Amino acid sequence: MRYRPRLRRGLTLLEVIVSTAIFLIALVALVQLVTLGHEHARNAREQTDALQKAQAKLALVIAGDPDYPISTGGNGGYDTDEDPQGAWTWSIESEPSGIDDHLYNVHVTVQRQRSDGTGTSVTLSQMVLDPQYRGSTLPSSSSRSSSSSTSGSN
Repeated sequence: MRYRPRLRRGLTLLEVIVSTAIFLIALVALVQLVTLGHEHARNAREQTDALQKAQAKLALVIAGDPDYPISTGGNGGYDTDEDPQGAWTWSIESEPSGIDDHLYNVHVTVQRQRSDGTGTSVTLSQMVLDPQYRGSTLPSSSSRSSSSSTSGSN
């Protein structure tokens, strides 16, 4: 009598354990990648928000807003309309450029501290001509009118 090998119709317990372990390792790696992608997306969103807030503050300095004088700088937080959570702060520092008495190197920094200890910070720097020297782009409180008259004789 000849020995005939039996046909296998399933998987052994060892094969099932090994395939499950490989699947779980791949699943853990995938979850870590999704978490890392989420963190990078949050950082990019916060960097964009900080950049927009810094550009807005710098525009106020350039426009000559009296609340943001170029010679003294300042710092503070945002209104609840601009920042409902109250997490963002800003600071403006300026220093004379040394090129001209009315030209300043202005640094606007916007930052946010998260509860986990990490944070986001953006600093914009630009050379700005003193708005009081060149005039303000804000509407003036008094209207100027000009009148001209001509007279002639024949």
